[in-house]
Amino acid sequence: MTLAGNVRVSDLGRYHLIICNRECRIEEYISFGLSTQCRSCQQYGHPAARCKNSPACAVCAGAHETKSHPCNLPNCKKGPACTHPPIRCLNCNDPHKASDPNCPVRIKLRARPQNNMEIDTANNQGDAPQAGVAV
Repeated sequence: MTLAGNVRVSDLGRYHLIICNRECRIEEYISFGLSTQCRSCQQYGHPAARCKNSPACAVCAGAHETKSHPCNLPNCKKGPACTHPPIRCLNCNDPHKASDPNCPVRIKLRARPQNNMEIDTANNQGDAPQAGVAV
């Protein structure tokens, strides 16, 4: 069940509903699609709030969070602002950041037509409408 508009769980004053003798948790609705990139693992198809993967760096594809990206150069701001090698995209292995809008994987996903036959509703990875709360 989805409530349209700018309704938040805190506005409802409860966090569970009983539907057909079953207790259902109320949670914030997060809209995402196949081209949504996770800011935690850098992969496509889900937002960071739904990520179950290990973190990966958007700068070097290392097994650490992007904000923890190390750089040996003394004047580097480190983290996501680093532009020093090695830079590698986790999705295509090219020498650019995973957040680069010119990444061939990103371009391919955004150019892909989104029709009802391609949406994976079991995993909620299809493009969805904006809404406030989902049960």
